[in-house]
Amino acid sequence: MPHLLPKTLCFLLISTALCLALLPASALAGEGSWEEQEEAVQLLNDLRERQGLAPLHWNPSSRLQQAARVRAREIARSFSHTRPDGRSCGSVLDDFGIAFSRWGENIAYGTRMTPAQAIGSWSRSQGHRENMLEPLFREVGLASWHDGRGSVYWIQIFLTR
Repeated sequence: MPHLLPKTLCFLLISTALCLALLPASALAGEGSWEEQEEAVQLLNDLRERQGLAPLHWNPSSRLQQAARVRAREIARSFSHTRPDGRSCGSVLDDFGIAFSRWGENIAYGTRMTPAQAIGSWSRSQGHRENMLEPLFREVGLASWHDGRGSVYWIQIFLTR
């Protein structure tokens, strides 16, 4: 009997690994975790603070965050600042009844792209960096979407009301 436990444990481990390997990619698709989005916001605000700028307000339950979630799903389908229905990316703000005087959008994607990689990628691109460091922006909606095939799509929507 002393060899029964290791054999049973080995069988369970192999069975679990096989089951995970056979899962369809779509079973692993979906919105990124709250923790990874919060980490990205913290990295963004760290960057702003190093430049002497005020941090951006992020509310995970706001309409702006809901709009960012919609856009994250959309860019996973069609990586573009134009929405899948042909409208401008800013139309998502109208869809959620968000009043604004100024807005901006950054999008990125990469294989297993982490929050640090997304913020780093935007930081190295002049236009994206300008959005992140725009002193007039006060709020951000930030979301990520995992496509189930290893790609992670990131979006930042900046806002001044």
